[in-house]
Amino acid sequence: RSLSGRIVGGVWWFFTLIIISSYTANLAAFLTVERMVSPIESAEDLAKQTEIAYGTLDSGSTKEFFRV
Repeated sequence: RSLSGRIVGGVWWFFTLIIISSYTANLAAFLTVERMVSPIESAEDLAKQTEIAYGTLDSGSTKEFFRV
């Protein structure tokens, strides 16, 4: 019942409120996000698809890497 005890109790309840609020907000965000299904799982899938354009720059290191 001392002043320091009340301060510690108030800080504890405020900390608990923040933690529970953060958990609730994170859970709500996690449950409302739509899961995207990735049609591309490997390099072969990327080569077979036609919706996404890809390539390299003529003077880029990626082109030199795949030239080997």
